[in-house]
Amino acid sequence: MRTEIYTLDKNDLETLRGIVPDYVVDRADVKGYFTLGAVKKGNEDEGILGVAQFYVNITPKGECFAEIIYVFVEEEYRRQGMGTKLVERISRVLKKSSINTATFIIPEPIDGRLEYEVSAKEIAAFFKECGYTNAKEERDLLITTQGEIVTDLKDRKVLRFLSLIGK
Repeated sequence: MRTEIYTLDKNDLETLRGIVPDYVVDRADVKGYFTLGAVKKGNEDEGILGVAQFYVNITPKGECFAEIIYVFVEEEYRRQGMGTKLVERISRVLKKSSINTATFIIPEPIDGRLEYEVSAKEIAAFFKECGYTNAKEERDLLITTQGEIVTDLKDRKVLRFLSLIGK
């Protein structure tokens, strides 16, 4: 099976409403959010098999960084490298944009409002396989758009994964 990775807009993601969280679909056309999709190509039926969304954020010191919001791969296509390809593509886009840092946050315990389909342990293993490392927990590291969904995030323990792009 051949796949291509494309930038998706809200219309593309509407086909996945009910499969991916509404906040992913609703943010697709919001400034600063970018959504990539792995699409099956070829003689077979075409369709979106995976999605990765990220947000370009800025620290109080004016440094840009990316926050991966959500990564999803259809269950039958998981553990075949598609999620990794999506995260790698995010890294390439960021590198071309001179953004050197990407993060991903997992609240402990995982909050149902984020609608993750796999456990924190599986998510942590995935990001480690993608070259991310655990960042030390510091309150000023908690700059995140996920606080819009998990409103008590600042009061919770989080696992934060960090990648230094191109370093």
